[in-house]
Amino acid sequence: MSKQYYHPDTDFWRKYKIEAPEAISHGIEDTAANPLSDQIPKNKIISYTLEGNKLIAQTDLGEVVNYIPTEYILHGVDDKGQPILRRFDA
Repeated sequence: MSKQYYHPDTDFWRKYKIEAPEAISHGIEDTAANPLSDQIPKNKIISYTLEGNKLIAQTDLGEVVNYIPTEYILHGVDDKGQPILRRFDA
C-alpha cells in the first residue's frame, strides 16, 4: 500500500479506485426551475399561505408545502391559480 495520505471523507472513492456515485441535487434550484403546478397533484387548490419561508398550498388532498427564499413574500394569486411572489428588498 502506498504511503500517500487519503482523507477518509473526501478521498474514499479514489483510494479504492471506485467510481463515485452521481450527485443528485435536492436544493431550491430544482424547485425554482419547475413551476409549482408541476410539483403538486392535479387537484383543486383552495388557498395559499406563507409562513416564514414555507409556501403552503391548501388542496383537496391536503397541504402541499414548498420552501422559498426568505426574501420573497406572497403577494396574491394570478388568473391561473399560481402564487405571485414579490422580492422584498429592505
